[in-house]
Amino acid sequence: MTIHPIQGAGVALYITPAELETRGLTARELSAVQAGALARQACAAVGLLPEGELEIEAFPDRSGVLLFVRFRPPERMWFSFETLEPLFAAARAGEEPPERCALYWCAQRWWLSLEGEAESWAARLSEFGRRERERPHLAAHLAEFGQTVFPCRALHELGRYAPARERA
Repeated sequence: MTIHPIQGAGVALYITPAELETRGLTARELSAVQAGALARQACAAVGLLPEGELEIEAFPDRSGVLLFVRFRPPERMWFSFETLEPLFAAARAGEEPPERCALYWCAQRWWLSLEGEAESWAARLSEFGRRERERPHLAAHLAEFGQTVFPCRALHELGRYAPARERA
Protein backbone atom coordinates (compact mmCIF):
# COMPACT_ATOMS: atom_id res chain seq x y z
CA MET A 1 0.00 0.00 0.00
CA THR A 2 1.11 3.49 -0.77
CA ILE A 3 -0.29 6.29 1.37
CA HIS A 4 0.05 10.05 0.93
CA PRO A 5 -1.40 12.51 3.47
CA ILE A 6 -3.50 15.32 2.00
CA GLN A 7 -3.23 18.51 4.08
CA GLY A 8 -3.93 16.73 7.35
CA ALA A 9 -7.59 16.26 6.39
CA GLY A 10 -7.25 12.96 4.58
CA VAL A 11 -5.07 10.59 2.59
CA ALA A 12 -4.72 9.15 -0.88
CA LEU A 13 -4.21 5.39 -0.71
CA TYR A 14 -3.13 3.12 -3.56
CA ILE A 15 -3.52 -0.63 -3.15
CA THR A 16 -2.12 -3.03 -5.75
CA PRO A 17 -4.00 -6.10 -6.95
CA ALA A 18 -1.45 -8.33 -5.22
CA GLU A 19 -2.02 -6.55 -1.87
CA LEU A 20 -5.76 -6.93 -2.30
CA GLU A 21 -5.36 -10.60 -3.21
CA THR A 22 -3.42 -11.32 0.01
CA ARG A 23 -6.53 -10.12 1.86
CA GLY A 24 -8.89 -12.15 -0.32
CA LEU A 25 -10.22 -9.04 -2.08
CA THR A 26 -10.41 -7.66 -5.60
CA ALA A 27 -10.58 -4.03 -6.69
CA ARG A 28 -13.99 -4.47 -8.34
CA GLU A 29 -15.57 -6.26 -5.36
CA LEU A 30 -14.15 -4.03 -2.61
CA SER A 31 -17.03 -2.94 -0.34
CA ALA A 32 -17.25 0.35 1.55
CA VAL A 33 -16.73 -1.46 4.86
CA GLN A 34 -13.62 -3.24 3.53
CA ALA A 35 -12.28 0.03 2.07
CA GLY A 36 -12.79 1.73 5.45
CA ALA A 37 -10.94 -1.07 7.27
CA LEU A 38 -8.05 -0.87 4.78
CA ALA A 39 -7.92 2.92 5.12
CA ARG A 40 -7.81 2.77 8.93
CA GLN A 41 -5.14 0.05 8.80
CA ALA A 42 -3.01 2.10 6.39
CA CYS A 43 -3.42 5.26 8.48
CA ALA A 44 -2.41 3.42 11.66
CA ALA A 45 0.68 2.03 9.90
CA VAL A 46 1.95 5.59 9.28
CA GLY A 47 0.91 6.95 12.69
CA LEU A 48 -2.36 8.64 11.71
CA LEU A 49 -5.28 7.84 13.99
CA PRO A 50 -8.36 9.46 12.47
CA GLU A 51 -11.33 9.92 14.77
CA GLY A 52 -14.89 9.97 13.62
CA GLU A 53 -16.19 8.93 10.23
CA LEU A 54 -14.18 8.40 7.08
CA GLU A 55 -15.54 9.62 3.76
CA ILE A 56 -14.13 7.38 1.02
CA GLU A 57 -14.08 7.67 -2.76
CA ALA A 58 -12.84 4.51 -4.50
CA PHE A 59 -11.51 4.25 -8.05
CA PRO A 60 -11.04 0.56 -8.88
CA ASP A 61 -9.04 -0.51 -11.91
CA ARG A 62 -7.30 -3.67 -13.06
CA SER A 63 -4.06 -2.11 -11.76
CA GLY A 64 -5.48 -1.83 -8.24
CA VAL A 65 -7.63 0.63 -6.39
CA LEU A 66 -7.10 4.28 -5.55
CA LEU A 67 -8.88 5.49 -2.41
CA PHE A 68 -9.31 9.13 -1.44
CA VAL A 69 -10.11 9.24 2.24
CA ARG A 70 -11.33 12.37 4.06
CA PHE A 71 -11.36 12.47 7.84
CA ARG A 72 -14.59 13.83 9.33
CA PRO A 73 -13.99 14.45 13.01
CA PRO A 74 -16.90 13.82 15.35
CA GLU A 75 -19.15 16.79 15.87
CA ARG A 76 -18.42 18.73 19.00
CA MET A 77 -20.74 20.87 21.11
CA TRP A 78 -19.35 23.60 23.36
CA PHE A 79 -20.66 25.12 26.58
CA SER A 80 -19.13 27.79 28.79
CA PHE A 81 -19.70 28.55 32.46
CA GLU A 82 -18.73 31.45 34.70
CA THR A 83 -18.25 29.27 37.79
CA LEU A 84 -17.84 25.60 38.66
CA GLU A 85 -21.06 25.33 40.67
CA PRO A 86 -23.34 24.93 37.63
CA LEU A 87 -20.94 22.32 36.23
CA PHE A 88 -21.06 20.39 39.50
CA ALA A 89 -24.86 20.55 39.45
CA ALA A 90 -24.96 19.33 35.84
CA ALA A 91 -22.53 16.49 36.60
CA ARG A 92 -24.75 15.28 39.45
CA ALA A 93 -27.96 15.51 37.42
CA GLY A 94 -29.25 12.36 35.85
CA GLU A 95 -27.84 9.57 33.79
CA GLU A 96 -24.32 8.31 33.16
CA PRO A 97 -22.17 11.13 31.74
CA PRO A 98 -20.63 10.74 28.28
CA GLU A 99 -17.03 9.53 28.06
CA ARG A 100 -15.90 11.99 25.42
CA CYS A 101 -16.10 15.37 27.07
CA ALA A 102 -13.26 17.71 28.00
CA LEU A 103 -12.96 20.67 30.37
CA TYR A 104 -10.80 23.76 29.83
CA TRP A 105 -10.19 26.99 31.74
CA CYS A 106 -9.64 30.06 29.56
CA ALA A 107 -10.49 33.78 29.64
CA GLN A 108 -12.04 33.56 33.10
CA ARG A 109 -14.56 30.90 31.98
CA TRP A 110 -14.89 27.14 32.15
CA TRP A 111 -15.30 25.52 28.72
CA LEU A 112 -16.81 22.05 28.30
CA SER A 113 -16.89 20.14 25.02
CA LEU A 114 -19.12 17.17 24.24
CA GLU A 115 -18.31 14.93 21.30
CA GLY A 116 -20.53 12.57 19.44
CA GLU A 117 -24.14 11.95 20.24
CA ALA A 118 -24.75 13.38 23.67
CA GLU A 119 -27.97 15.27 22.89
CA SER A 120 -29.58 14.62 26.28
CA TRP A 121 -26.49 16.00 27.98
CA ALA A 122 -26.46 18.98 25.62
CA ALA A 123 -30.01 19.82 26.68
CA ARG A 124 -29.10 19.42 30.35
CA LEU A 125 -25.95 21.54 30.09
CA SER A 126 -27.80 24.34 28.31
CA GLU A 127 -29.88 24.70 31.51
CA PHE A 128 -26.72 25.35 33.53
CA GLY A 129 -24.42 27.18 31.11
CA ARG A 130 -24.20 28.95 27.80
CA ARG A 131 -24.09 27.00 24.56
CA GLU A 132 -21.28 28.31 22.37
CA ARG A 133 -21.01 28.07 18.62
CA GLU A 134 -18.32 25.85 17.16
CA ARG A 135 -15.32 27.81 15.91
CA PRO A 136 -12.39 26.51 13.93
CA HIS A 137 -9.64 25.21 16.19
CA LEU A 138 -11.42 26.22 19.41
CA ALA A 139 -9.98 23.27 21.37
CA ALA A 140 -6.45 24.17 20.22
CA HIS A 141 -7.03 27.80 21.18
CA LEU A 142 -8.27 26.86 24.65
CA ALA A 143 -5.38 24.45 25.20
CA GLU A 144 -2.80 27.03 24.07
CA PHE A 145 -4.13 30.15 25.77
CA GLY A 146 -5.85 28.49 28.70
CA GLN A 147 -5.43 25.25 30.58
CA THR A 148 -6.75 21.77 29.89
CA VAL A 149 -8.28 20.59 33.16
CA PHE A 150 -9.70 17.21 32.09
CA PRO A 151 -8.91 16.06 28.51
CA CYS A 152 -11.62 13.38 28.67
CA ARG A 153 -14.32 12.10 31.06
CA ALA A 154 -14.70 15.64 32.42
CA LEU A 155 -18.25 15.16 33.72
CA HIS A 156 -17.24 11.92 35.47
CA GLU A 157 -14.36 13.73 37.18
CA LEU A 158 -16.52 16.71 38.11
CA GLY A 159 -19.04 14.30 39.63
CA ARG A 160 -16.26 12.88 41.82
CA TYR A 161 -15.23 16.31 43.09
CA ALA A 162 -18.69 17.86 43.34
CA PRO A 163 -19.74 18.87 46.85
CA ALA A 164 -22.30 16.52 48.38
CA ARG A 165 -25.92 17.58 48.03
CA GLU A 166 -27.44 19.12 51.10
CA ARG A 167 -30.27 17.10 52.62
CA ALA A 168 -33.49 18.85 53.46
